[in-house]
Amino acid sequence: NLLTHPRFVRFYESGVFEIDGRVVHFHAIELGGINLSHFVNARVNKGKPLSAEEALTFASQIAEAIDFAHEKGVVLRDLKPSNIILSYGDTLPLKLIDFENCLVKGGPGAADRVGTTTFSAPEHSPDPTLPKLGYAIPASDIYAFAKIIFFLLAGDYPRGIEGQPIVQLPARFDNRSWSEEVCRILHKATRFDPSLRYQSASDLMVELRKAFAQCETVQVDVEGAVAPWTRRARRRLIRRLAVSTAIVTIIALISTLGLT
Repeated sequence: NLLTHPRFVRFYESGVFEIDGRVVHFHAIELGGINLSHFVNARVNKGKPLSAEEALTFASQIAEAIDFAHEKGVVLRDLKPSNIILSYGDTLPLKLIDFENCLVKGGPGAADRVGTTTFSAPEHSPDPTLPKLGYAIPASDIYAFAKIIFFLLAGDYPRGIEGQPIVQLPARFDNRSWSEEVCRILHKATRFDPSLRYQSASDLMVELRKAFAQCETVQVDVEGAVAPWTRRARRRLIRRLAVSTAIVTIIALISTLGLT
């Protein structure tokens, strides 16, 4: 109930029922579509990586979710592209899923090693080689958010820098007018000391929009709006999401009923 917001998948109820003597546990949640990791990888494989405008659109929506969670006293602790799904609607809204590792302010488990090594902040990373700082705070999610932005822009995971700050973008961005400034922003957001990072996702996004607004080839509204998707692209992706969701639902029902 703490995370009731358009940027979080909606949870309806949990329960137990019996089918032919078998006890089945269920969760009723809002259905979504393809996750962000699969979507970006599919675009890259087709030779059509996300444009800067598209990356900013997605990042802006993720920032909304992060800031809302922090306002509610929740540290997400497992932010990563596979825990973000593209949902239905003309604007292809993103929604966050999988809250198993969330930490509610004042709750237990602050020092747990949770999350995914590639994206987790060092203070709670599951990598045993990293020093365990003993806490997770909102700035921990900012670290993961910056790694996600790197993924959106680069079309690849930030490999080889687990638990470390971002110090460079892929070489193919070297001739882009925004490269140096964007790298500086992502570096700040992934500093080892959480107190030196941005303290909110919206603060990071303000800086990021300004960096891209200086580039004539990227259409960015520094107040937050970005170039919209074309209607054809929206309709095409929505159809694909509907088909993939239907297939997953059918497979889940078959598995639940023991028909496989």
